[in-house]
Amino acid sequence: MVLEITRREFLLVNVAAGLAALTSPLFSAVLGPELNAEQRSTLLLIAKTLFPHEHADEKLYFNAVNAIEMRCRADSRVSRIVTSGIAMVSAACESRSDRNKCAEVLRKMESSDFFRIVYAETLENVYGSPDVWSVFKK
Repeated sequence: MVLEITRREFLLVNVAAGLAALTSPLFSAVLGPELNAEQRSTLLLIAKTLFPHEHADEKLYFNAVNAIEMRCRADSRVSRIVTSGIAMVSAACESRSDRNKCAEVLRKMESSDFFRIVYAETLENVYGSPDVWSVFKK
């Protein structure tokens, strides 16, 4: 198979590819640090506590964790709020299996910015995609 492109098209494609290669490190440098494994684990526990579905795949909850992490990386203020909230929940919920204790801690945090951010992102990412609606038709 032979592609026939003009010289102008060839130059445009190469310039675009070059710009993409040069700017991708810039975008990653602008983003803040990633959450560590323990923080992600705590967010997963929070998401499952807020919206418990025993039959749902964990991927639904990981989508929410990833969305929260991207918000943290994009906004340092959100990152500070979320990481401090995670630390509070993590300290209070020593046993990862005790969702009742975590639910109690989260109820006390309902008026906080941390709760609003995590709740909104989890709600949108667990229920917002038509791909997952079939999971909840049962």
